[in-house]
Amino acid sequence: MLSVYPHSRYLAGLLRAHLADPKQPFVGAEVGVYKGETSAYLLRELPGLTLYAVDCWHPGPFRDSRNQFSMMAQQKDRPDVFAAWEREARGNTEFAGDRCRILKADFREAAELIPDGSLEFVFLDAAHSYRDTMEQILWYWPKVREGGLVTGHDYGYPRAGYEVVAQAVDAAARFFRADLHVDKGSYVWWWRKGK
Repeated sequence: MLSVYPHSRYLAGLLRAHLADPKQPFVGAEVGVYKGETSAYLLRELPGLTLYAVDCWHPGPFRDSRNQFSMMAQQKDRPDVFAAWEREARGNTEFAGDRCRILKADFREAAELIPDGSLEFVFLDAAHSYRDTMEQILWYWPKVREGGLVTGHDYGYPRAGYEVVAQAVDAAARFFRADLHVDKGSYVWWWRKGK
């Protein structure tokens, strides 16, 4: 049984409200897939969605482990755990066939594989340091079409170190002159690009 998280429900609702017809084809990206539960939920709820599911399933270099998911930091020397998460993500999204395009890569490398202006939305939930949050926004901003949604997770999440996510998002919103919205119940942040 897949977990359905508040952020998955909120994001699906946000996309339904944003789209003229969620049954019509559109493309999005989730950056930071973990076990694929949010990916699977979005693909089930939004029949027109083709999703880039981006994750390296590897802890990568920990610049500041206080700002990483504790489960990732705790498992950083356990490649078998990351391999199990990847298998689970692939299994959870298998039903969608070619509507789910798994990109096993660092979020920077994966961004280079996605055409500029091709995404209706991006949901950023990979690394959670200030630098990585800002880099995710900067790398994926060009990928989202004008009028599309730039979204992410863990804004205001009550865990030590996560305050830097909100700080980075606030700074990026000021830079892009974006109208930032935050749902406190799901910790989802978003803005509409160029509108």
